[in-house]
Amino acid sequence: MNRGERGLGESSNDSVLTGGATAAGAVLGGLLLGPFGAIFGAQLGSRAGSRALSSASSPRSPLSSCLPPATLDAARGVAEDLGRAEEAEVLVRDAVGTLQELARRRDEEQRGLADEARALLAAGDEEGARGALMRRERVKEGLVKALKGAKGERERLRKMEDNVAAMKVRAVEVENAIKRIAAESLTNDLDGGAGGAFELEVTDPLLDKFKKLEENMKGDE
Repeated sequence: MNRGERGLGESSNDSVLTGGATAAGAVLGGLLLGPFGAIFGAQLGSRAGSRALSSASSPRSPLSSCLPPATLDAARGVAEDLGRAEEAEVLVRDAVGTLQELARRRDEEQRGLADEARALLAAGDEEGARGALMRRERVKEGLVKALKGAKGERERLRKMEDNVAAMKVRAVEVENAIKRIAAESLTNDLDGGAGGAFELEVTDPLLDKFKKLEENMKGDE
């Protein structure tokens, strides 16, 4: 497997790990190498995109030969910022899920203690029922704390989602700028190549030889 194939494999693995990073990976796929026909695809995570952008800005990359350094720096900055934002979003999303699961378990526990207290009371064990109810109150405190934490993390998550969406818009803007600059550069290269070929055709050595021979014959006359 060559270096490009290894990079593609690593990028695909990163997208699985980051979960919600697929959409931004698609944006960065076009952002990184779209103008050169090496689009990474929708399964790329943005962390992989950041690595690819860093390598794309190396002196040996075709990007560095036709794009201004400021454009490469802007693209790299967008990739890195988007990557960090997406990673933070995934962590907060996981925290929301963890707190919700904790709240669910606390709710089940406090319901079980309530049933236990009722059973003990029905059996005439008032002391046991009182102890079960006290444990239930402590569990309910944990339940309220988990619910409040989940609510706060959900609000945080919504803000992060808005932030990531804004970064994706910025990534598309940089992508379009890269495509435009790359297209202009390639067009200029093609124009220069066509002119050189035309010049070579006009100054064909054999034709030039006949012209000189004709001039010499006119001079002898």
